Amino acid sequence: MTRIEFADAGGFEYRLQQVHAELGMKAIPFLHRSMVPLHEVDFSTDEDRGQHVYSQTNVKGCVEYESRLSPERESSQVLSVSSKESLAASGMSAPAK
Repeated sequence: MTRIEFADAGGFEYRLQQVHAELGMKAIPFLHRSMVPLHEVDFSTDEDRGQHVYSQTNVKGCVEYESRLSPERESSQVLSVSSKESLAASGMSAPAK
């Protein structure tokens, strides 16, 4: 979305709110689900706010779980693999049940 399109959406939201007020409606319409005006919405991502995103790495046959897929890797599959064989290959043992 371009800045002009975003400004148009903000203007539309404002005009919609004005019409609702003129008609005496109590509910105030917002375009964003956070129920705040578009120009006040925080569009930053978890990563922008410092949330660590785990990467997929292969460690001696085990694939670590990736907590969230990055947009570049949406089509890739993330697996959480843990088996006695892979643990044995890494020199570790499975926890007792």
